[in-house]
Amino acid sequence: MNIIGLTAAFSGFHDSSAVWVKDGKIQLALSEERFTRVKHDRAFPQHCINEIIEKAGVKSFNEFDGIAIAWKPYNPFSGFFSRNLLDIPSTLLYNLAAQPANVFNYAWNNFIKFKLFTPINSLKKYNVADHKVHFLSHHHCHGASSFRTSGFDTALSVNLDCFGPDDNGNLWSGGVYECRENKMNLIEYIPPYASLGLF
Repeated sequence: MNIIGLTAAFSGFHDSSAVWVKDGKIQLALSEERFTRVKHDRAFPQHCINEIIEKAGVKSFNEFDGIAIAWKPYNPFSGFFSRNLLDIPSTLLYNLAAQPANVFNYAWNNFIKFKLFTPINSLKKYNVADHKVHFLSHHHCHGASSFRTSGFDTALSVNLDCFGPDDNGNLWSGGVYECRENKMNLIEYIPPYASLGLF
């Protein structure tokens, strides 16, 4: 089975990349910045996909059995007030005073742009059948990338992130997984107010 994994189905996601997995084995993993020479490139991984298509010896994107996406549509405000209504306002005011330009850029790229403008699904130009596209839990993908390449049979995967959506599109700042017998079981998600990447 041939599968392509992508960071996202649209541009605007940092460190844009793609991976080709054949029969459960990684064949090729690529980062868009290696082609464009733009650090942390946010563009859709077009160059990565073209290279994978060439190396896989197929004629089109549609010849792959599945496309896994590590970022799905989400509610950008979910989970942020789960502990205390003052969490976000106090953090926002503190950061606005300390680094206003960074706060604006972050809010624009991660909230305003996605709320006011629907991101363009770049897969549409490939005419990929909907049943081949699978949106996955962002933190499960992080956990899987570390556990499944670690060489360990059992492990505890702790993923501390900025934030990312789960299967239901709710934002979390990480996840803790029990990894055993090639399976990953979620123990708990880390709420946004505890984010090491955001706060």
